[in-house]
Amino acid sequence: MPLAMDNNTKAPVIQVKSSITIELIAAIQYLADRSHHKFPEKLGKTLLNNLSSDSQRMLKLLSGMRLQGLELFEFVIKERAFDDVALLVQRIKKYDDISFIYTLLGEVLDHNQVQEIMTDRDKLLQLAEEKPVLFNDNTKGFEQLFYNTRQFKNGIVNLVKEMNNSTLRNKMDSLREDYSKQEEKVKEKLAEKSPMEVTHEIAQRKFKRVLDFKEFFFIPSYFISPHKIRVFCNEAQMIVFELEQREDSVDQIGDGISQVFKIISDRTRLEILRSIIKEPTYGKLLAERMNLTTATISHHIDVLKSVNLVSEKRIKNIKYFEANDEEIRKLFEAGIEYLFGK
Repeated sequence: MPLAMDNNTKAPVIQVKSSITIELIAAIQYLADRSHHKFPEKLGKTLLNNLSSDSQRMLKLLSGMRLQGLELFEFVIKERAFDDVALLVQRIKKYDDISFIYTLLGEVLDHNQVQEIMTDRDKLLQLAEEKPVLFNDNTKGFEQLFYNTRQFKNGIVNLVKEMNNSTLRNKMDSLREDYSKQEEKVKEKLAEKSPMEVTHEIAQRKFKRVLDFKEFFFIPSYFISPHKIRVFCNEAQMIVFELEQREDSVDQIGDGISQVFKIISDRTRLEILRSIIKEPTYGKLLAERMNLTTATISHHIDVLKSVNLVSEKRIKNIKYFEANDEEIRKLFEAGIEYLFGK
């Protein structure tokens, strides 16, 4: 929820809120390099399986860049597109090639320098030597950025669109209480301290570059963990920081286990699981084996996917379904722990 502090007409506007676009971009960075994060493996697999092969290739390009996707935060704060993915996509599309590169790189190069590199590949090698911090031991992403800019931009746009899916939104919905609690904690600090003081406290460091910001954004994020990122433009500053999550109560754990067992108590779903545990297969073959329509199979598969017991992968034009063995085992282990644990 936004927090406005209007002591006088010149007081900055302060907002403390969760953001779909921020979580989406942080999730992109998570998928670009999952070695720096400790999220459930099932979440990563599900998010990755939602992406086309083109978007997965885009992730690989981003993995070779310094922030591995978090560069896109620059567009969010410039366009104030915190709550509307479609708006963010629309605004990114409108950037000309030079402005797109200029913004994506956090304005560390001016427009003339960008144009020079676009027309002279030797300049890119020179940049790699002069500013190695921009590179992640890999120039491939930058080669695509400077010399296939429109293709790179279209790849970013499509990746953002595909990441705006039910898996991401459902995860955010499950964290609403956590977001709210974190927002209230930050608002309490802001009632006693200046926004820059709170920024320093959250970041656990003092920043030398401080402008006369007219707007401050404080964004708790599940996917940013374990990082803290500060982004700013001429008039606005944003800090994205790790979301503190509540520990699930016994009742919540029990509810979760009960929900999943209720889903697999359906005999058809149980048989689907049993079948694909033995061997991954596709919908038409499952339908023939079980004497059901493909539409019925598809419905049951979707329900099983919603609780991460089943995943899918596309081989050419065929979608294969496979059981998430580890998640199924964890379910039964959690049930035993819940029943027999103290």
